[in-house]
Order: sequence, then structure tokens, then C-alpha cells
Amino acid sequence: MAAITTSINSTEVAQVAVEGHAPLKANQLYGRVRMTTFTVATGTGISQNAIIALGKLPKGARLLGGRIDFGAMGTSATAEIG
Repeated sequence: MAAITTSINSTEVAQVAVEGHAPLKANQLYGRVRMTTFTVATGTGISQNAIIALGKLPKGARLLGGRIDFGAMGTSATAEIG
């Protein structure tokens, strides 16, 4: 394997390059990836400012990505994800 010289290292690469370094957390390197899926049928019965629970994340979890698809929401609807 050819040697690669870098000019910039990520914080994590710099951390493990130091002798006696603290190990990275499992969700930073080679950790398990878990996923959840959800479906919510909104129909016409969802009130304005409703809060919809989509899933539960374990403590320390990180979101790696996501996708939410909507049907026709009309012209006066807004979805706030957070």
C-alpha cells in the first residue's frame, strides 16, 4: 500500500495519532449503525401545531441522515423538523 501524506487531519485522526490517546467513542469510529423507519398517515385529522413522535433515539445517538416525503400539503401547510 502506498504511503499517503496529508496536510490536514480531522480532529479524530489527530486524536488517535497521539501516543496514549483516549479512545474514540463507538459512535465516532467503527460503531454500530442502527436505523428506524416510520410511516404516519396524516389524513385530514391532524391539527395545526400537532407534534408527531416518529421514533426514539438512544442516549448519545447521532443522526447520520434521513429522508421525509410528503404528499400534497396544500399551500398553507408548513412542516418543521427538529
